Amino acid sequence: MFSTLLTSIQTALAGIVSKNFLLAGLFPAILCLTINGVLFWRAGGILPTQFADDKSLAYFLAVLGTLTLAYLLSSLGTTMLETLEGRHLPAFLESRFYAGQYRAISELNRRIADCTEQVMKLKLAADPPPEMPKIVSWRDRLSGASKKGQATKQCRYPCSSKQAPRGHVYRALRGLESRRARGEPITHADIEDVMGNEAESGMLKELAANDETHESDAGRALKADRQLLLHLIAYARDRQKHELLLLQNLKQFSYPGEVKPSEGTLSANILAPTTFGNIGRTMRSYALTRYSIDLDLFWTRLQRSIQNGLAGADKFYAGVQDAKTQVDFLIAMTFLSALTVIGWTIALLWQDRHPVLFLCVAAGGPLWCMSFYLLACQAYRVFADLIRTSVDVYRFQLLEDLHVAAPAGTREEEKIWKILGDRTGYDTGEDLNYTSSHK
Repeated sequence: MFSTLLTSIQTALAGIVSKNFLLAGLFPAILCLTINGVLFWRAGGILPTQFADDKSLAYFLAVLGTLTLAYLLSSLGTTMLETLEGRHLPAFLESRFYAGQYRAISELNRRIADCTEQVMKLKLAADPPPEMPKIVSWRDRLSGASKKGQATKQCRYPCSSKQAPRGHVYRALRGLESRRARGEPITHADIEDVMGNEAESGMLKELAANDETHESDAGRALKADRQLLLHLIAYARDRQKHELLLLQNLKQFSYPGEVKPSEGTLSANILAPTTFGNIGRTMRSYALTRYSIDLDLFWTRLQRSIQNGLAGADKFYAGVQDAKTQVDFLIAMTFLSALTVIGWTIALLWQDRHPVLFLCVAAGGPLWCMSFYLLACQAYRVFADLIRTSVDVYRFQLLEDLHVAAPAGTREEEKIWKILGDRTGYDTGEDLNYTSSHK
């Protein structure tokens, strides 16, 4: 019966206010006022006498304050989002934050470059292309050394770490195997160190000096280590490829800009001062670099096309709205948490009567705020990915709604969107013919 009552209340509220207001306005307001009430009680606050005598007045003011705060959060949602994106920061903070973002993407670009170099080196050494016959693959070098060793008809390869001297290839292979077990990357230089050469040290020397087919524990150990090295080579190549894809995806989903910067769409490459802002700019940069669509001009129109478009579009649009609600909720909690921490830190410092509570608020408060900010960034990534998906799937529906014929190819599509953008946003551009077909 209680669940039925809750369902009826939820249905009634849904008919009066939107879901976004309930989850991104009212719920954060209730949480904030509850936290502040607990802090007020722990700080030894006493309600005025009229509130203690007349509880109905206290309840009325509490409800009124909650609804007022919820309405303010709903009204200021866009402003708070833009602030987290870095649009309303003071000049000195904007430049300082921008410098941090520039260092972060520079470090990410360096890691991508290093990983790309490793992938190329490993691929070239493990599987050189036919047009480079002078490069002998690691597998062929091992096979050649093995053939030389089989002619010796003897094997003195160590069978355990106790038998292997310090610096021996047996110990080096065990080290690389441990790194593989921990999921750590293995570089081209690591493999080269283990490979060595036939004259000095490494697996090539051991294979050339010992017979891996010898019927002994040493021969079987040498053959097993040769196979282990081949597995490590495959792991090193695949692990570096995996790392490169992760880094490239991290860059595309966290920072605006082209995958391979070129002329013509430079506005998509400009960083924002904050992490949250750069995630937001990935939506516009994606549409610009892939299709020459400026979402600053076409997003509202694209929303309409999604709502009135293909079968199942209503469910997709509902998913977009739910993702946006999560972002709005976390943004509201970030700001309310920051205001709560700042306000109570000043109040408790001024009172100077609750050192433990002051330390809890001053030390734990910033971590609390940062947690909500990081969660907001993660939710914004999900929302941005949905927006990119909507551009991929529903852009032709928008062209149909604008009575523009579907393009025959990618170049023609880019030209159409550029003309539409110039016409719609700046009242310039070439002429564009409309299609006579209507829905």
